[in-house]
Amino acid sequence: MNSSTHTDMYQELEALQRQLGDLRNRMTADAASADPLAIASADELPQGEVQLLQCRLSEEMIGFPLSVVKEVAPMAALTPMPESPPWVHGMLNLRGDPVPVLDVSARLERRTRVSKLSDLIVICHCDGQRVGMLVPDVVGVQTFAADVARSTIDGLARAPYLLGVLNFEGAQIFVLSVARLLRLSDLPETHESETND
Repeated sequence: MNSSTHTDMYQELEALQRQLGDLRNRMTADAASADPLAIASADELPQGEVQLLQCRLSEEMIGFPLSVVKEVAPMAALTPMPESPPWVHGMLNLRGDPVPVLDVSARLERRTRVSKLSDLIVICHCDGQRVGMLVPDVVGVQTFAADVARSTIDGLARAPYLLGVLNFEGAQIFVLSVARLLRLSDLPETHESETND
C-alpha cells in the first residue's frame, strides 16, 4: 500500500468519525428538544444551589458541577491515542490508572488546539468513569442557584452537552455536563480503580 492510499484512508476515516459525531449530536439534540431532561445522568444540576468549578477557556467561561470534580492536576505527559478525535489529547497515567484527557476548548470548537505546560487537567468522575478535562485556567468555585441555569436550557438543543448558561459579573458561564461530553466525544471507557477514593 503506497503512502497516498494510506493518507486517503485516514482522511476517509476522519470524515466518517466526524459524521458519526455529528449524528450522535443530532440524536442527542432530538432527545433533548423533546424533553431537555431525557438524557439526565449523574451530573445533572440539583434543585436549589449548585457549586461550580469555574474554568476559563480562550474567550469563554465554563463551569463543571463540583459534585463530579475529583481533583485538579497539572499538565503532564500524555500517551497518544491513535485515530482518536482531535479533542482527545491522550491518556494520563494518574497514580497507575489510565484516564482519557479531553481538551474542552478543542471539543467545543471541534478543532485541534496545541496544549501548553500551564494548562490544567480537571479530573472528573461520572457513572463509574474518570475523564480529564484539559483547560487553560481554573478560576475557582462559585455557588449559584441551579434553577437560574436550568431556565436557559431550552435554547441549547444544538449543544446537548450544556446543562445551562449563567450570567455572572457581566460574563456568561456555560455549565457543562461531564456525562454528555463523555457520550459525545468518542472517548474510550475506563473505570475507576477500586483502590482509589
